[in-house]
Amino acid sequence: MNQPPDDASPRVFSAAELSQRLRGVKRALEEIEKELADTDGCPEGLDDFKEALDHIRLSAWAILTASESHTYDYQTVLAHFRMARATEVCHNIIADLKAGAIVPTAPEFEVFRTTLLDTLAAMAKLLREYE
Repeated sequence: MNQPPDDASPRVFSAAELSQRLRGVKRALEEIEKELADTDGCPEGLDDFKEALDHIRLSAWAILTASESHTYDYQTVLAHFRMARATEVCHNIIADLKAGAIVPTAPEFEVFRTTLLDTLAAMAKLLREYE
């Protein structure tokens, strides 16, 4: 495959090569989607695969947005997208809480609560620095 030697920096693909690779990945993902639809249960590694897809989707969105705005600051666009996505997820969780679909005994409840508290603390610290 296109693995660089250990002492070399990662290979940079031309736009045409990258486009060809993207088309190949798209075809592979479509095949995997069909296979998953025909699978009973949850195959091993699916969670890791989902996380990788989420990361790639997020990165692709950030690159597209940054290039469209002509201010290519990938990290800033990515951070803003994460906040927008987190806000959307939180709104859905609020609806689930109100509907009773989430209870305090759910295994993820305390982890999520702690993450929210940590996020609020980090945001408060940032706001104090801007005062």
